[in-house]
Amino acid sequence: MQCKIITDLYNTINNIKLRQKEPMVLKGFDSLNKADIKFIDTISLNPNQNAATLATILNVSRGAITQIVNRLEQMDIVKRVPVKGNRKEKIIQLTSLGKEIKKAKDKNHHDANKQMCSFLRGLQANQLEAIMMFLNKINTLDISLFDCLGHDCALESKGE
Repeated sequence: MQCKIITDLYNTINNIKLRQKEPMVLKGFDSLNKADIKFIDTISLNPNQNAATLATILNVSRGAITQIVNRLEQMDIVKRVPVKGNRKEKIIQLTSLGKEIKKAKDKNHHDANKQMCSFLRGLQANQLEAIMMFLNKINTLDISLFDCLGHDCALESKGE
């Protein structure tokens, strides 16, 4: 059983990493990557900012901001709006579609959180304590390919 848990943990961590790299499908767009979503969130939390300020907030180059704004602008998710009294400066805003995408992403997160909370509420106190003990322990370990993966586990051979 111990090797099955270790194997499942390792596979779960890898699956989470892979899913985080996959584009999200929101409002019919299947090409929004995590950087796009983070940018949309950042604009929503920091409205009416210019590219330089957004670059500072996100700790990326202004060139990276230009690339993402160009891509999202082509999809009508963000728009550049000239600042009154300053012909050169433009602020970045979400379009109505961008706001819908943000809302859909937030709903997905909310629904996932509700599912997890519902699952955890169904567990007994001793089960929750065991999960916490396990999570606290693995938090201190280097998660890599464990020796027992693909082999007979020494613990299992003792009848565990």
